[in-house]
Amino acid sequence: MTLIDKEKYRVDLEYNKDFAILHLPYVSVFTRNLYEEFFVRIEEILEFMGGLGYNGLYVAVSPEDQKIQKLIDRLGFKYQGKADGLLVYHLKGN
Repeated sequence: MTLIDKEKYRVDLEYNKDFAILHLPYVSVFTRNLYEEFFVRIEEILEFMGGLGYNGLYVAVSPEDQKIQKLIDRLGFKYQGKADGLLVYHLKGN
């Protein structure tokens, strides 16, 4: 399910009863404004998913996409391992 679809980036959500995972198919530019917007959006998504009973968010990233890895690292996501050829990170909820 696509949550955010903008010219500069897109955020998709995959979820089941066990986890909620974000996919970031593209981020075209990485600026301070984009980081600040992502920070707000991720906090909103994290709060909403927490209200549904999820203990945080996961993000799946292509190993080749250094730009998105840098972004999610700055947002506080912690590396968890690999799954289906993607790097998986987690951000704990409140």
